[in-house]
Amino acid sequence: RIKLKRTTNPVDLWKYFLPSTAGVSSLGLVWLLLRLYNSWKEKRQSKLFSVEQAYVSQNSEKKDDFDVCVVGAGPSGATCAYYLSKAGLKVLLLDKENFPRDKICGDTLHPLAQHHLKNMGILRSILEDEAVVKFASTRGFVSPNGSNFIDTVSSSSSNDVMVIQRTILDHKIVIAAQEAGVSFKEKSQVQFLQYDDDLAVWNLRVSQGDDLDKEDLIVNAKCVVVADGAESYIARYLKLIDSTPNGAGGRSFVKAKTHQCRAHEVVFYPKKILPGHFHVIHEIGDFLNLSCFSIDSDNRLHPQQINEVYDELMDSDPNIVKTLGPHPTISQFQIAPVRVGGIKKSFGKAVLILGDAAGQVDPLTGHGIHLGMEAAHIASCTILEAFKLKDFSENQFMKYHEKWTKQWKWDFYWSYFILNLSKDHPRLVDAAATVIQRKGPPAILLWALVISGVRPKWHIISWFMRPDVFVLTLYYLFKLWVHDHFF
Repeated sequence: RIKLKRTTNPVDLWKYFLPSTAGVSSLGLVWLLLRLYNSWKEKRQSKLFSVEQAYVSQNSEKKDDFDVCVVGAGPSGATCAYYLSKAGLKVLLLDKENFPRDKICGDTLHPLAQHHLKNMGILRSILEDEAVVKFASTRGFVSPNGSNFIDTVSSSSSNDVMVIQRTILDHKIVIAAQEAGVSFKEKSQVQFLQYDDDLAVWNLRVSQGDDLDKEDLIVNAKCVVVADGAESYIARYLKLIDSTPNGAGGRSFVKAKTHQCRAHEVVFYPKKILPGHFHVIHEIGDFLNLSCFSIDSDNRLHPQQINEVYDELMDSDPNIVKTLGPHPTISQFQIAPVRVGGIKKSFGKAVLILGDAAGQVDPLTGHGIHLGMEAAHIASCTILEAFKLKDFSENQFMKYHEKWTKQWKWDFYWSYFILNLSKDHPRLVDAAATVIQRKGPPAILLWALVISGVRPKWHIISWFMRPDVFVLTLYYLFKLWVHDHFF
């Protein structure tokens, strides 16, 4: 029997394991190796235990563990959450506001957005409620010099533009998402997020409500969808965008029975606001939605000046003054930033940027709900594929960016092309309005379908390149040139 005494010197330790007999020496060596193995095993098990505690299981029942966390409950974010939850994922939807809440918007809903509402099972209930929705069938536009066309442009119910307040629309989409199984937390704002490469999970700290004493919610999610608006604090924090919004929009309301507008939708193109427009929408209850939109452009109106331009247009633009009448009762004008034309990178490792945050807004019209909802469907398909392949890399999530940019790249290009023409050559807009009016209902319908996103921008450009239309446009341009220089 070998009696060991305590020692701290490794060299001395070996002396007790090298006695003269080979058997005792082997026994001592085995004992030492077992002790070292057990010590290593205990440390490894301790580490694995801590990893297991933090790991976000796809099927976890913990209330703060989710497959996907969607930040922002606007139409794009809530639609994405709906599709993901319907497919069986555990989804958390966050928004900093209480619902229902107002949103500065023109309140028009294009056919592509209506298609997604139908998929979500809420279009029928909206259409059945005559107190919340109407269709804009009488539409037109007014050029800088007052040339205009206004006509009934409805070709079928599937191509009509729906008019519905965002307070109602956004709330209905969120309710549909909740009914699909989405966990919705309003008045909740992300304070911090970080991706853990070891655990392949996002860690988010979320404040809840205005009560500072209320404990923050700690959320773990395999994927994050960022849909928190044009200024997107999260996208800037993740360094996926480094620029400020490149446009601005504003809105006010005209009280019912205090105006003279009878058309459902009229778009004005005053020279002062180009490249941009002034939009009048006739809503349920006979009140008007007045919206003003402009994008940042060299040597032209900066978006922050849009309030001053709005006041000037309301006071002195003869076409707008005539439409509204002598004594309209108008609410306060509110402004919001807009990001248009898309961003260069709308993806990262296990993260996607969506809706206004990704600039999925048409530069020509300022409309983006239909684009955001379509992008939400593309995003949900990309995320579902990632779970199926167990691949949450940037290369996997890049597929989302490639799909939506491919779908709208050229349409955005032609939008900018038309904007630049209108900015540099306002008379071309005057001539175009006269030509469309001269060509009658088929031309007006084509314009309406292009503006509504049903037809691509190239269709209206190619129409103007038709020999008969092109010659007529040159004729009216010449007449305007003569008028400018000799009268």
